[in-house]
Amino acid sequence: TFEGTDSTTMTFPPTSTSIAGLAVAQTFTKAQSVAPVSLTSTSNSVAVDASLSNNFLHALTEDTTLANPTNKVAGTTYIFEFIQGAVPKTLAFGSDFVWAGGTPLTITPVAFAKDVITSYYDGSELLTVISGQDFS
Repeated sequence: TFEGTDSTTMTFPPTSTSIAGLAVAQTFTKAQSVAPVSLTSTSNSVAVDASLSNNFLHALTEDTTLANPTNKVAGTTYIFEFIQGAVPKTLAFGSDFVWAGGTPLTITPVAFAKDVITSYYDGSELLTVISGQDFS
């Protein structure tokens, strides 16, 4: 335990436990997970703050557009899962999403279907592929 001069206290794991560090090669012996962030649609637009996660989930409630994410970091891969409701909706994408083969995802128009896309941010564009469609 370390006590700072401003009354903050930091507790470190036992000495038998390793701590992940920055700028060093690391091997993890357990699964590492990223909690998905649920997105909502407001006025036909879905805002994405990429600083919150790199794994996102959106249940469609209206015809909407996935806006260009803010706070993207070059070299990061982002995963988006879209879930249709009982009444299928449409989905469009912001201009930062650039699609393999030039054709954007047409979301599966089936009740409760799930579609997944993966985007890699190269510093200027989200290079995007359709990872899977019509999971139901």
